[in-house]
Amino acid sequence: MDLVPIAVFHYFHKPTGSYRGFLLACYDVEKKEFQSVCTVLATAGFSEALLEERSTSLRSKVISIPQVWEVKAIHMRICPFQRAAIGIVDPDKGICLDLPRLVRVRADKKPEEATSSVKVVEMFNRINRSNEARGADD
Repeated sequence: MDLVPIAVFHYFHKPTGSYRGFLLACYDVEKKEFQSVCTVLATAGFSEALLEERSTSLRSKVISIPQVWEVKAIHMRICPFQRAAIGIVDPDKGICLDLPRLVRVRADKKPEEATSSVKVVEMFNRINRSNEARGADD
């Protein structure tokens, strides 16, 4: 998925002052809003150099150049804390990614070109159908 960082987590006990977690979002085209889908920890695909680079680029409250990040995860599930596709699969919960990790920064995409909430639902449904088919074969 290609997602947009919308918040960061800063841990003050680290001497470098680097951010250690990033809240990422998909884009809902109809509502024209970003919807949180996962938190990526700094240990998930970041080298120390990349972590420092991302932290430096996101230090200000207003990002002059919004970023899109390509992320991979091991699973998707319904979650009460994330807002991606809320109301589509569950009336009060969104979809989240489990154990996401950064693959790369997508300089070729604008935030509005991030993975849409509709695409998140399509991926979620495809994974669940695949899991159900595997379970039927057991």
